[in-house]
Amino acid sequence: MKHALLIKTILIILLTIVLSATLTAVLFMIFGTREIMDMRVADMQPEAEYCARVFSYLKEDELSTLAFNRIMAEQAKLLGDGEIIIMNSPDDVFGFKYTPNINELYELIKPYMETVFNGENVADVSVSDESKVIVGAPAFGMGFRSEEIKGAVFIIKPLNEITSAMHGMISALIVSMLAVSIIMVLPAYLASKGITRPIEKMIGVAQALAHGDFSVKAHVKGKDELSSLGSAINDMSDELSQTIADLETERNRLSVIMEGIGDGIASLDEGGGVTYCNSAAAELLETGGVCANALEKCVKRLKEINASVTEYENIDGKTIKLSVTPLDGNESAVALLQDITETSRLEQTRREYVANVSHELRTPLASIRSLADALNDGLIRNEADRQRYYGFILKETMRMSRLVDDLLELSRLQSGNVALEKKRFDVSEFIYDAYDRMKDTALEHGKVITLETVVLRDKKHYIVQNHDRMEQVLIILLDNAIKHSDPDSVGISLVFEVNDGQAAMRVTNKGTIGKEDIGHLFERFYKVDKSHSGDGTGLGLAIASEIAALLGGRISAVSEGGTVMFEAVFPCGEEG
Repeated sequence: MKHALLIKTILIILLTIVLSATLTAVLFMIFGTREIMDMRVADMQPEAEYCARVFSYLKEDELSTLAFNRIMAEQAKLLGDGEIIIMNSPDDVFGFKYTPNINELYELIKPYMETVFNGENVADVSVSDESKVIVGAPAFGMGFRSEEIKGAVFIIKPLNEITSAMHGMISALIVSMLAVSIIMVLPAYLASKGITRPIEKMIGVAQALAHGDFSVKAHVKGKDELSSLGSAINDMSDELSQTIADLETERNRLSVIMEGIGDGIASLDEGGGVTYCNSAAAELLETGGVCANALEKCVKRLKEINASVTEYENIDGKTIKLSVTPLDGNESAVALLQDITETSRLEQTRREYVANVSHELRTPLASIRSLADALNDGLIRNEADRQRYYGFILKETMRMSRLVDDLLELSRLQSGNVALEKKRFDVSEFIYDAYDRMKDTALEHGKVITLETVVLRDKKHYIVQNHDRMEQVLIILLDNAIKHSDPDSVGISLVFEVNDGQAAMRVTNKGTIGKEDIGHLFERFYKVDKSHSGDGTGLGLAIASEIAALLGGRISAVSEGGTVMFEAVFPCGEEG
């Protein structure tokens, strides 16, 4: 109810008036009646004593019967509806104002006769049938016989007038109460409105605050309690506004952090349902539902052991690590979803790298040891054979040296600490230098390098790139073609083209590489010859790939129709 407080306030004010008047009436009836009765008794007691003295004069013959009757008649008139009973003794009624109910009056005063005839005044109120005031006074003798009781006078007066007065006063109280209530309705309404109106406004402010509108302020006027309440609400609004702004900032910062984390993070309810997750976790959870099922399994396991649970799942070729940690007494949990595919691959590569290095070093070391043992034991007596063994040792040593050099070179390239300064150089000079370096090596293996290029030795054509590293890539490709081309073939084709700001080097030879090997040619220590019996270290193409990437280029291999072609493409600045 919108104005419930206003109505209650008015009702409380009116109820206070009614209760005040009612309590006044009740207290007046309790204490006022007694007071009026005491006043009435106090007024009647002198009258009884006066009548007793007059009766004493009559008894002592100091007053004639006619005079006595006249005095008593006057006194009876003054009493109105009161009764006067004169007694000679407790059993002898002298009487004066007789009434038809004299016997009843006699029975009414009978309990007080002994007291009065013993010389004491009495005053009491009888409420047997009808409330009446009873006053009694003894009549003493005159002169030296003053202690002698000559009789007694009792005055009995009903309380009708007192009751009527009380009823009149109560009626006046009721009328005044109604009048005050009617008069106080408007002041009570205005006073209540003055209290409820600010409260209603504060309720509106509180509702606005509950809906997030902190710009609304309570009107503050004066220094009373309501003004203090309004000031407190305004202070609370300011504090809430600042607190929520801080929370919003922290939430945004946390959201950015959560989204910036590469790993998936999700909060879970008691049943394992996701209540929040960042984009990385959402992507993993949407992958066929497999990850979600694995997460539910982790939650069940967590409830069983009451500790963190870690599981690994393979999903679409990815290795996912799921770690679930309980929160709030296992009523909720937080899950960390990590795609460790690359980490696993790197770990596998590291293990393979160590194994390959060990394998590549073990072969020449085994050869050197066996040759050295034979020489050391004196088994080789012929000088020519010893020289031949020394040559084998030198060859294996050089092979190990090349392996170590290639490992160091690959390490430097992968560390990114290699200087790759680009300079202007002549293309034709670059090609023919490489050709001249490798043609003799090719002839030793029974191969011939053929140049197929539009660039002539006597024509100048300049590009801007790192000369030494490009030459290193070209030498690696030619060396690889010489060592691994088809033994029955002779020709190796070298093509160098410059077009649209790119320099392309293509080395082609006869041979075949399986589809399962093409994608692994540029990995460290990878050899198509699984026995690793060839001359190479298995690092040349890996080094060429790293150099191409550092120069912003690319390198690829194609095997089709019995021909293998390696192509390296580099961006370059071209000058004619």
